[in-house]
Amino acid sequence: MESPPTSSLCFLDLAGNYINEPVEWTPALIELPSDNWKEATLMRQHIHSEEILLISEKRVGGQWRAVADWPRSDSGHYQLILSIEKQKIAEQIVTVNPRKMSLDAYIWMLEDLDTRLPAAIVVGLQRTGALTGLHFLPSGQSTLAQEIIRLRRAVKGGSGRIGLARVLKNLTREAHSVFDTEEIWVTRKQARRPHPARLALAMTRPHNLDAAGIPIQVLDTRVKSTFDTYENRLIRVYYDLVQHRLRRIMLILGNVKSNGLFRETLVLRPAPFDMWEKERYPFCLS
Repeated sequence: MESPPTSSLCFLDLAGNYINEPVEWTPALIELPSDNWKEATLMRQHIHSEEILLISEKRVGGQWRAVADWPRSDSGHYQLILSIEKQKIAEQIVTVNPRKMSLDAYIWMLEDLDTRLPAAIVVGLQRTGALTGLHFLPSGQSTLAQEIIRLRRAVKGGSGRIGLARVLKNLTREAHSVFDTEEIWVTRKQARRPHPARLALAMTRPHNLDAAGIPIQVLDTRVKSTFDTYENRLIRVYYDLVQHRLRRIMLILGNVKSNGLFRETLVLRPAPFDMWEKERYPFCLS
C-alpha cells in the first residue's frame, strides 16, 4: 500500500489505496483526521453548487478510518472545506481531470470553445444577414509566427502598454489587497473584539459554560489583509491563458523541429506564480 499524502484530506480508492486525486465518474473515499470527526462537517463546492458530504467510520483497507464518500463527479475543480462547529480546519482544491482525453487536448478544447467557436457563430450570423450593417475582419487561420507575435505583445507589452512580465514584477513589490473579517473561537481571555450578536452562540454552544455560567470560548472578530480580490483574479486568468497558449505552441514547435521559434517561445514564458503566490495569493493555487 502506498504511503499517505501529507495533506490533511487524503483520497482513497474503494480498496483502501491512496490516490493523488479522484478519477472522473469514479467513486472514491476522502480520509479525514481521526480527531473529533464526529463533530466535523465536510462541504464540497463546485461552480454555483455546494453539498455536505456525510462523514462516517468505515473499515477500509483492513483498518478503521474516518472517511466521507466522494460521489461520481464530472471533470473540473472542486473545493473541499472541513470545519468543526463553523470553525474552518482545512481547505483544499481538488481537480478532476477527464479520462477520455489527455490534459493538453482538454485545454485545447476549452480554448476552442472560448475563442474559435464564438468567432464561427459570428461568421454564421453574418452570412445569414443577422448582423447587417456591421463589418468584421475576415477570418482565417493564424500562423505560428503570428501567434508568437501576439504572445510577445502580451508578455513584453507594446504600443505604450506594459506586458504581463512587468505586471507580475510590480505585483511582487506592491500588490492590491483588502481587509477581510473572520470569526474564530478563542478563550474569553484571548478575545479582542467579540461581536455582541455572537454571544448567544457562545451561551448555547455545548459544553461551553463554566461552573459560574460564563462562556469558556467566544467568537472573536479578527481583521486580516487578503489578496483575494477581483483585480488579482483577473490577472491570474490572463496569466493562465498566456501559459496555455505558450504550452500549445511549444508542443507544436517541438513536433516541427523549429529550434529558432522554440527558443523564442521559451524566452517569452513569464515568471511563474509559484515564486510568490503561496504567501500573497493563496487563492491562485490550482
